[in-house]
Amino acid sequence: MIDESPITIYDPNGLKLYYLFTVERKGTPIGDVEVPASKVLGSPVSSVSLKPHTRDFDRAQEIAKKFADENYPDYKITSIKPVDYAPSRMGAMAELFDPGNESHERIIVDAHTFDIVPEDMPPEAEGRYGAACIESLYDSLSEEVADERIRHWNECQEALQTTHVRA
Repeated sequence: MIDESPITIYDPNGLKLYYLFTVERKGTPIGDVEVPASKVLGSPVSSVSLKPHTRDFDRAQEIAKKFADENYPDYKITSIKPVDYAPSRMGAMAELFDPGNESHERIIVDAHTFDIVPEDMPPEAEGRYGAACIESLYDSLSEEVADERIRHWNECQEALQTTHVRA
């Protein structure tokens, strides 16, 4: 069965990226289906994975809250949500605001390793296997690529509707 209540996964820039549906067998999670939240992502279904996941968004959120309390005492958490912060990397993103000086910060905690994710690649990590930093998929797309992906999405939808009507 596919769980009818997806988790909304966000891009680091704050926009919805995709909906993550859990695939279950007898109530046990056995995989996921990702459904893009935008035509810019190119196809109506971006991936189907039939292997159990090891992420824990709840634990990542708790670590982000604790880190914020300890390192940003004057800031208030304005939102905390699941995020795909780099290709195939998920975590919890806490967005912070300091009303005293009106500054914003964000904290992302990886939902697998529970490490704080750096904004930029540290020089010592450059080129290392598994090294990651925060990357926005939406911000990395050129207008030309976005237009091409939207055309592809529309073609897929049209093909699905044509197939559905004939069936």
